[in-house]
Amino acid sequence: MMTTRNGSDCTMPCRKAAAGLRISARAEASSAAACRFRGRGSGAGDMALSSGCVSRHLACTTRKARQGQPMQILHPIPAPLLPAAAALWRAHFGRGGWPQRVHAGHGLVAVDAAGAVVGVMGLRDAAGGFADGGVGWPGWLFRAAPATGDLVIDGLAVRLPRQGVGRALVAHARHLAQGAARPGLRAEVRARNRGALAFYADIGFEAQAVGRYGLPWWGQVHVLRLAA
Repeated sequence: MMTTRNGSDCTMPCRKAAAGLRISARAEASSAAACRFRGRGSGAGDMALSSGCVSRHLACTTRKARQGQPMQILHPIPAPLLPAAAALWRAHFGRGGWPQRVHAGHGLVAVDAAGAVVGVMGLRDAAGGFADGGVGWPGWLFRAAPATGDLVIDGLAVRLPRQGVGRALVAHARHLAQGAARPGLRAEVRARNRGALAFYADIGFEAQAVGRYGLPWWGQVHVLRLAA
């Protein structure tokens, strides 16, 4: 699945150590195991992050660079926000009503001060991706990109570009990759999507490969990587 449809954003990364950020976990258990992704087959709870195995939702609070308004990044996507997050993702990457369902544990959502969804990112690994079910094309049409141990960005969409939302989502995904002992983040971007290529280059992604991955009519696809 291709990533980012909306140009470049500008704000400081939403990182655990960055000034002005606050990372909080809502405790639900009391184990001391390390953060990790946990694939549990199908369903909305797939790949739920556990921070020391004590939280269901990891929230990162930052501020939009231009408006000075607080913005939260949530993972997994809370059930009340899942329809809006799915609709935003579907508007950029869906086809003919697909997907009807998405996996909350395979996604991140950005929420503004009013509680509205302003951005969404899908995540993909060996356990699956954000969308539930295939799009319906014959499997032989699809050519996968080279295998990776990285956490793969499975589509990144924002309501408005250049508000810092995309950068905050990527920074939070990088934090998740680190917690899951993933070596990095991967983005797969069509060559004609110049805005997305510029966005990823600006935040430090480096080119790893170029090829005709995905479906034949996607053309050349750039495989990009950011070390965790």
